[in-house]
Amino acid sequence: MSFTTWNNEYSVGIDEIDDQHKGLVDCIANLEESIEGVDEKQRWTAVHYAIVQLTDYTRIHFSVEESLMRILGYPQRDAHIAQHNIFISFLKNVQRKSITHDISEDEIVRYLREWLLTHILRDDKQYAVWFEAANSGGARRMT
Repeated sequence: MSFTTWNNEYSVGIDEIDDQHKGLVDCIANLEESIEGVDEKQRWTAVHYAIVQLTDYTRIHFSVEESLMRILGYPQRDAHIAQHNIFISFLKNVQRKSITHDISEDEIVRYLREWLLTHILRDDKQYAVWFEAANSGGARRMT
């Protein structure tokens, strides 16, 4: 399994959001390391902790994004929040299953990596364009 890493193509051009996205990528990499690098006795604890850490960090990050969307009047806010809610539900389910060891780690990591990076490249970059236009006074023309 290759560890998830940050790539500058994921940048949305908003330093705080980019830093948080890097933190999310790091959380997924930590989960990957927990799956691959810990002996069998400590593996379950490390995997569960990594999932809890990712879930907590994700909630904070999503709150920041959603607050910015509300403040700036982002027109796709509700659809974006719905995507966030689906992801949080998935994480909660994974966290619950990690307690009973009833999870396939490779599938989880693949899903997390794919969802996050696709979400950043497609959806988060879209709101970043809106935010930039809002800062320059052109957001109303984009609707």
